[in-house]
Amino acid sequence: MPAQVITGCTVLAVSIGGLPAHCPPSGHVEAEGTFYRFSASSLAVGDRVPVGQWGLPVNNRMSEAFEQWNDCDGYAHSVFASLEPLVSARKVLHWAKKRSICKLELVPGMGRVHESPSDVGPEHYDWYPDPLDRVPTAVVVEARP
Repeated sequence: MPAQVITGCTVLAVSIGGLPAHCPPSGHVEAEGTFYRFSASSLAVGDRVPVGQWGLPVNNRMSEAFEQWNDCDGYAHSVFASLEPLVSARKVLHWAKKRSICKLELVPGMGRVHESPSDVGPEHYDWYPDPLDRVPTAVVVEARP
């Protein structure tokens, strides 16, 4: 698979059609609406999330999906339909305690979302961007505590 390096992270140069055959999973819908996700602890309220923080798990050495080319989870970003689960998670999950939280708007044509409740909260979605290197505008709405 061809790849290109953007700001220190590898991004696959494929579109939704280039995903593993079972991705996104059945039940996915057009990405549309307001979503939230964790972002770097160094960002303050109002900061835009840099392009380099949008690497897919399949390209992230710290991810369980790293180089798992046939694992659907590796091609999706973790997003939440509301802010509350992320605020609550920072109180109990060690890895989330110092993270800021950003808000992003997804509109039709930006990919697909699949509802996938997680340990962090029931309003979790996997966002499969199209193209896979799409970077949305995301702005920090909650600084690290």
